[in-house]
Amino acid sequence: MGREDYLIEFRCGGRSFAAEARGLRSIAGAHWRPATKASRRVVLAELLGLTAGPAGRTLVVARGQGNIGFVVESISKRQIERQAIRPVPELLQGWLRVPALAGLAYYAGGEGVMQVLDLPRLAEWVEAQAPEETGEKGQP
Repeated sequence: MGREDYLIEFRCGGRSFAAEARGLRSIAGAHWRPATKASRRVVLAELLGLTAGPAGRTLVVARGQGNIGFVVESISKRQIERQAIRPVPELLQGWLRVPALAGLAYYAGGEGVMQVLDLPRLAEWVEAQAPEETGEKGQP
């Protein structure tokens, strides 16, 4: 199986999330900086309305002529197969204030469930927002 067949698990705002690996350009260090004016760096926890923890890594998504870097606390080494994604129950569909919930993924062995974010869709949403709303709030 290739990279496109897996989910990347990461911590953000003290919670576990996942995203499809195929949607990422790269995984960079915590202090990744945009190389062009068309790129942005966003603290994902703050975007989701959560309290941000210490920056650990940056999930970089290609967008147009630039990139959007989503700063997260950490990335797990555990690989989760893409087939683990399940649709979001109607009751939970409105819990995020941004339109990026792609589904839910269940841990093997019934350990729990995590939200799967559609990072390319979230990057598109970030691009549509005013720069002051998605700047580097909370960055050192």
